[in-house]
Amino acid sequence: MLNFETRLSPEMYARQLSCKLNLTYPVDAEEVVKELGLLYREKDLGKSVGYDGCLVRKNNKAAVIINANIAYKTRRNFTIAHELGHYLIKGHKKNIYNCAGKDIEGSFGGKGHESEAN
Repeated sequence: MLNFETRLSPEMYARQLSCKLNLTYPVDAEEVVKELGLLYREKDLGKSVGYDGCLVRKNNKAAVIINANIAYKTRRNFTIAHELGHYLIKGHKKNIYNCAGKDIEGSFGGKGHESEAN
């Protein structure tokens, strides 16, 4: 697990992660998940449910699960990065984050965990 300074802004979490992992652009979020030692899965989360991604924690392990129905690689990459935000940002301690597309899309500039994860 990466150690970050206490309570950074979401942008600073992203910058520190980029520096600590020596990331090059464009960033492949799936590779970042694997480099951090998290499980990565793509599953059919159904179109009717509306979940784009989930972060699941159990017994000091975590998994990022992405809806296999996401057609665009850029959207998939952003959703993975969003779930990584929940994993890395201090204060995001829930064991399960189920993130619907509307939560991810509609949370820019707002407050709360979904906006911070973006």
